[in-house]
Amino acid sequence: MAAISIAYQDAGLKPHRANFVELYVTGTVVGDSIEANAAGAMLSEGCQGRELVIRSVRSNVGHSEMGAYMISLIKVVMMLNRKQILPNGKFKKHWCKIEFSKYNLRVARAVEPMSPQNPRRQSSL
Repeated sequence: MAAISIAYQDAGLKPHRANFVELYVTGTVVGDSIEANAAGAMLSEGCQGRELVIRSVRSNVGHSEMGAYMISLIKVVMMLNRKQILPNGKFKKHWCKIEFSKYNLRVARAVEPMSPQNPRRQSSL
């Protein structure tokens, strides 16, 4: 979490202003839960009840390492440019160890506009 905090501080941005977070996820209960809960803890602090949308391309492209990362990067830039959050493809169920309600996390299931309450578009990848 320290790396996320430092990156936001260096960019002059507030973590809780992120419109969404693109997670790496590996498809494991332990790894995905740790990543999602860490992102939730860092990015939801101070968001005053606003949901944090989480998503990943892994369910679409698999574990192609750098290929998946590059697709994530392109997709994040595209979503910020279009002011839309794209759905998480092939999402079936929540991992029970991800604390969705504690951090007010939500998985994108359909194309949706970015929150008009948060006019400055930003994301974490």
